[in-house]
Amino acid sequence: MMIRSCCASLAILMLMCLDAFAQTYAEQVISDGAIHYWRFEETATDQLAKDEIPDQPANGSVPAQTNNPGLYEGGVTLGVPSAFPGLGKASRFDGANGTHVALGTPQHPGDEITVEAWVNLDVDSSSSFAPVIARWDGSYELDVTAELNDFLQFPLRNDVNGFAGPNSDQTMSRGEWHHVVGVYADEMGTVYLDGVPGNSIALSGVLGDAGGDDGLWYLARTRGPDSGFAWDGVLDEIAIYPHGLSEEQINNHIAIAMRPVRPSGDFNGNEMLDTDDIDALSAEVRAGNNVPEFDVNSDNFVNDQDRTVWVTVLKGTWFGDANLDGLFNSGDLVTVFSAGKYENGGNADWGEGDWNGDRMFGSGDMVLAFADGGYEAGERPMAAAVPEPTFACAVWLTMLWALTRRRL
Repeated sequence: MMIRSCCASLAILMLMCLDAFAQTYAEQVISDGAIHYWRFEETATDQLAKDEIPDQPANGSVPAQTNNPGLYEGGVTLGVPSAFPGLGKASRFDGANGTHVALGTPQHPGDEITVEAWVNLDVDSSSSFAPVIARWDGSYELDVTAELNDFLQFPLRNDVNGFAGPNSDQTMSRGEWHHVVGVYADEMGTVYLDGVPGNSIALSGVLGDAGGDDGLWYLARTRGPDSGFAWDGVLDEIAIYPHGLSEEQINNHIAIAMRPVRPSGDFNGNEMLDTDDIDALSAEVRAGNNVPEFDVNSDNFVNDQDRTVWVTVLKGTWFGDANLDGLFNSGDLVTVFSAGKYENGGNADWGEGDWNGDRMFGSGDMVLAFADGGYEAGERPMAAAVPEPTFACAVWLTMLWALTRRRL
C-alpha cells in the first residue's frame, strides 16, 4: 500500500500509542458511529453480505437505524486475504456486468456522510469509473476514475441537482491496497487516499436522497445492475457514517488496521507467547474468574484445559519446557533446580518449575511433565497424543530425588 511518508510516520506513532488498547479495527469502526458496515467475512455467496450494525430504535432526534445486508450477485470470490491480517477476509469482484452486491435502499445517512473502504483495483481493470459504493446519480459515489488518471473521487449531488466532485491529489496505484474515504460535512466534500486529504469542494443545501438509475444502491457497481461501470478487484470493510470522520479518526483506522494481530494466548501484548503469558493464565485459573480473554479453548471456562491448550497447541511445546524453546531436556531440569524452589513452599513461576499452575514447584510438576512424554523427544509433533508415563519417568524421578538430596 502506498502511503506518503508523513502519513506513515503518523501511523507508526499511533501504533505505539495504541498498544495499550485492545480495540480491533471493526470495534473502532462501530465505536466511531457507523450505521452500515459490510466486512465480507461470509464463506459462500448464497449467504447475505452481513451488515454488522444491528437495528436500533429511534432515540430523541436520532432516527431509527436499520440493518441492511446485501445480496452477492455475479462473479464474486470470497475468502480473499485483506490488506492486513487484522481485517480478516475480503471479496474479489470480476468487473463483469451483473457482478456486485445489491443493497436495496439502506438507511440514508442524512445531510452529512462518510464512506470508507479498503480497496485493491486490478491492474487490468478497463472500467472508466470503478465504484466502491454508489447511489448515483442521485446522491453520492466513491470511485476510482480512470478518466482522471486513477484519482479517487467522491461525486456528490444535493436535492436540487447541484454537483461537487472532490478528488485526491495523487493517483491510486493499481494492484495495491489502499484505504479510501469520502467525507461530506459542513457543506464541504473531501476525499482521503491513504489518510492524505485531497481537494475540498463546497456543496450547499441538502444531500440528495435518491438511488441510481433503478433507485437502488450497490457495492462494486454504479447506476444500475447491468451498467458497464463496475469494480474489478478486491474490496473490504465498507462502512457508512452519518457524520464526517476527522482526519485524525481516519488515520487512527489505518493505524489500527496495520497493527500486528496479537497471537492467541499473548496476554501481555508483546506479540509472542512467553513465560509471562502462561504465568498470567495460571493465575487466572487459580482465581476462577473465567475472564473471556483467557478462555483460549472457547468453552466459557478458564481452567486447566486452557493451560493444556496454551502449552501443547498454541505454544506447541511440552510441559517441563522451562525456557519455552520447544524442547524438554536436561537443560530445563538444571534451570528449575538451580532456582532452588523445589518443595520449599516458596512461590514459583513456570521458569522455576511451576508447570501445573499451583504457584509451587514440587513432585506434582515433575509427574505432569514426564507424563506429557516430551523429555528428550525433540519438538512436539502437531496434534500428538498424550502418552502414558514410561519407565523413563521413574528413572528421572529417581535422579530428581538424588539431585535434590545433593543440594541439601
